Amino acid sequence: GLSWRQGGGFVKNPDRPYLETEDLDELPFPARHLIKNELYTAPDTGEPITMINVGRGCPHQCIYCAVTVASGRKLKVRSPGNVVDEIEECVRRHGIKNFFFRADTFTWNEAWTVEVCRGILERGLKIRWGTNSRVDTISETRLEWMKRAGCWVVGYGFESGNEESLKHMKKCATLDQARTAVRLTHAAGIRVYGLFLIGLPWEDRLMIEDTIRFMKELDPDFVDVNIAYPLPGTEFYQMAEARGLFDRGDLGEGDYATPIARTEHLGPEDLKALRRKAVLGFYLRPRVILRTIAQIRSLKILMIYLTAAARVFRHHLFRGKRP
Repeated sequence: GLSWRQGGGFVKNPDRPYLETEDLDELPFPARHLIKNELYTAPDTGEPITMINVGRGCPHQCIYCAVTVASGRKLKVRSPGNVVDEIEECVRRHGIKNFFFRADTFTWNEAWTVEVCRGILERGLKIRWGTNSRVDTISETRLEWMKRAGCWVVGYGFESGNEESLKHMKKCATLDQARTAVRLTHAAGIRVYGLFLIGLPWEDRLMIEDTIRFMKELDPDFVDVNIAYPLPGTEFYQMAEARGLFDRGDLGEGDYATPIARTEHLGPEDLKALRRKAVLGFYLRPRVILRTIAQIRSLKILMIYLTAAARVFRHHLFRGKRP
């Protein structure tokens, strides 16, 4: 592998290719001409979609996250022009108009975010895209530009509905910031994808019930409830290992829906049951069902939604593998 050396020139780095790159603009665009792009489709429309990596690294220290292990705590982003160049290539050369902008926090810097959106608009790129954010790095200005540039959904890692749990996991965010983020995002006409996490070492049933209640209070358009997984290199891994909350031999067996770790108060089956309660309890509410129906604009999208719903409910009702 090669990596870019600050000051110019590629250097050999067989163990960690590209990881030490300082100027991400020097990296080539993915060779999309070598793959069948039509095989990768948006889950809600069935149209071709691709992912664009806009940066790497995160300065935060959330104990469950492996981003800093893989990419470091230094935040590095591509220039707005370079990002828009790749978008334009996808649109003009490959006919792709749906995107997921991959960044641990796409909205970290307001000026950078606005410049990316401005570039999309100035080049007349009619695209539809989503991205991830943090509740403490969002604003009306960012959201206004994102909406104008084609953003339709933003994913937020709310994680918990319990303030103490947020502090223990070093999320550096509050419940009020989560409420504000949802309010501003919906006001901008952008949908919210809520990401929640249960099963960290200190959590008991009451803490997880707080999260379930908070999830319904926030009422995002979509939710995902993950069970904490001890990723090697993370503080959570070290904590859970020291407390004997999982067996190393199980590391290859579980995932974010099939726990291999327990908490100090709850076992794996308890966590699976609480996850099932959270997801079904959210999506089976009449208001969510009616809201989802109102968003369907074609028979094709209806079939996609029905297929996805059947898969989710089959998984949760019959305890199958994660969909």
